[in-house]
Amino acid sequence: MALVDVDQTARLPLGAGNIAFDEPPGDPGTLRLLVPSRAEATVTWMLDTGLDEHRRPRNQPLAHVTVGQNPNLLAVHRPPDGSALALVSCFGASEVVAVELATFSLVAHIDVGEGPNEMAIDERRHWLLVANTLDSTTSVIDLRPTSGQYLREFAVLGARRDSR
Repeated sequence: MALVDVDQTARLPLGAGNIAFDEPPGDPGTLRLLVPSRAEATVTWMLDTGLDEHRRPRNQPLAHVTVGQNPNLLAVHRPPDGSALALVSCFGASEVVAVELATFSLVAHIDVGEGPNEMAIDERRHWLLVANTLDSTTSVIDLRPTSGQYLREFAVLGARRDSR
């Protein structure tokens, strides 16, 4: 996969999952690209794709963090009163991991159902919904930092095959 500009192509890691952009607050010139990489087994990349003085993407690797087995898809949560998080579904590990974007560090491993894949953030309720494709369930994770259930699965929707 490649991002194409008229003058430059940025190569992404082989086996990259979906991508998301992150604009750090207070730094409008920086645009970071977040990429979960299945082929590199457990690594999520962050690239600086902001424009240089010639208005070309910088395309500079900034950091990577080990997340979990088969990182697949990611969602970015930017709460108005807390740290922005990249939430990465790790299909082979049956978990979602949370990476704090300010420090690009792993802050939580969240156990979910089998084969977590698609995710959606309910911004009104501050929930992350995770489709667990191998056990036909949906995990609901609390994204409210003041909650006693913060970054934990607190509900499971659908038929459950096992008892977690």
